[in-house]
Amino acid sequence: MVADSLTAIWQGRPVVAHVQEYYDYNKVKEQMAGRGLSSGPSDNLHDDPVITLNMLVADPRSVRHAERVKAGKATIDGVSIADRKKAEALGREIIDYRAGLTVEAIRKSIANRGTLPAPAGARPGAP
Repeated sequence: MVADSLTAIWQGRPVVAHVQEYYDYNKVKEQMAGRGLSSGPSDNLHDDPVITLNMLVADPRSVRHAERVKAGKATIDGVSIADRKKAEALGREIIDYRAGLTVEAIRKSIANRGTLPAPAGARPGAP
């Protein structure tokens, strides 16, 4: 419904795109490790800290923050999310970083008329 409305307003054609860069968790983990957020071995109880911090900002109920703190389970793979303000600030950094990667990828795709450039060393017409 929103897509139809915007298509009418912008007089454009709808486009559905999967932007893989948004899902590049390794790049996000590297970025956050450079900011001092690195996790230890998995505790086998939760997702990784990057995903949880992202979720905390998007929907705090989805990570049951208050319940985790109360139960003493507000640590994910060695990363504490107990300090909600600090955890939300880290979550916003993650969201901003992922959004930046996504916007950059979309701009590159637009500049290449909807395709990504061929990888370096690729031969034209090669499978």
